[in-house]
Amino acid sequence: MIALVGLLRYAKCVLFSAATPRTVDYSKVDLDDDGTEPPSPPPDFRCPISLELMLDPVVAASGQTYDRESITRWFGSGKSTCPKTGQVLANLELVPNKALKNLILRWCRQNGVAVDGGEPGKAEPAPVVAANKAALEAARMTASFLVKKLSASFSPEATKRVVHEIRQLARSGSDNRAFIGEAGAAALLVPLLHSEDAVLQLNAVTALLNLSILDANKKRIMHAEGAVEALCHVMGAGATWRAKENAAATVLSVAAVHTYRRRLGRNPRVVESVVQLARTGPSSTKKDALAALLCLSGERENVGRLVEAGAAEAALSAISEEAAAAAVLASLAKRGGAEAIVRIDGAVARLVAEMRRGTEWSRECAAAALVLLCRRSGAAAVAQVMAVSGVEWAIWELMGTGTERARRKAASLGRACRRWAQAASAASTEQSTECPTSGVAPPAMVAS
Repeated sequence: MIALVGLLRYAKCVLFSAATPRTVDYSKVDLDDDGTEPPSPPPDFRCPISLELMLDPVVAASGQTYDRESITRWFGSGKSTCPKTGQVLANLELVPNKALKNLILRWCRQNGVAVDGGEPGKAEPAPVVAANKAALEAARMTASFLVKKLSASFSPEATKRVVHEIRQLARSGSDNRAFIGEAGAAALLVPLLHSEDAVLQLNAVTALLNLSILDANKKRIMHAEGAVEALCHVMGAGATWRAKENAAATVLSVAAVHTYRRRLGRNPRVVESVVQLARTGPSSTKKDALAALLCLSGERENVGRLVEAGAAEAALSAISEEAAAAAVLASLAKRGGAEAIVRIDGAVARLVAEMRRGTEWSRECAAAALVLLCRRSGAAAVAQVMAVSGVEWAIWELMGTGTERARRKAASLGRACRRWAQAASAASTEQSTECPTSGVAPPAMVAS
């Protein structure tokens, strides 16, 4: 059956040419919805590594959820860090996220999305299907045929059909991505990012995003002439927010490679485009832009350019909306941006508020950012922390209800505040022994 499906796919392309995407009436439909595919899964249902719907969600030691296949491959490559937060994991154990799996299966049933899976809530190993040689050869021939059609000179409508087919084929597995990349699709897709046709531009950038999931294709995209400039064009002047979002996601995907992360960070236009999306984009676009900022800030030499472009301000503006915003601030503070963050009016107060009311991960990241600010900027940062009303109770609450890392960070922050309070009290006592200080923190914070 696998071989037959592959053969039929190839025959369809050769005999009947590429499928024609359904025509969209832009006077009645939002440009962000091209109407050519099933409903897109909610962002929380996608694996942060593969960007695909999670079929077997598992929780790593950092508290982040990934698809089992993707995170297992990540660990198998010798890495022992969390792909999303960058922190070193205490262990590589994976715990099934049964609640999320049930939600994903329910969403799939409601939207008619076919998935392979057993009874909801039971972590059953997915059946392994051996690669069928005939199916692989058919997929290789299909990819080669589509790329050759794309390279030929024909009408704009034919180009749209072929790019649509490449986009769809690149969604369906790593083998297809490899075959499309080997056939040279990246270099042909890049010029189409400058197209004024909204559908063609969206299909082209989404095809590149799908291809970039495969490591070998990251190199092909980065080596394609004008690829970085074309992605910046879409992020800045794309026809739809969805195209801009997918361009930012492509930058995030490619930046997973250390060398390319540095190269992208050295490009002022990349930095400015991603920061602008994080500042002005809608929720889903902002989320991908912040994830790209988090990845770029993992390289110390990029931090200065990110701060100069306004990455800290953009993250602060989104801190109550997106959990990744606090992580971006913590990453910037860790690698040289602490003083710049402290100088931003209200930055410390917003981090304290996030530590009190955010999600589990954002509270953890906010506490980590505050600890880094206190360590890097000293008394100036600690004084701002202590000036926020209710910070003591927020620290104690996080120490009791946060994740293991959050509790450690909260304890460190509490110690920094206690030392500052004791130092302030001693300095005040030296100046005047007649008027004892009233104290700057409740007994719980200043007790030894």
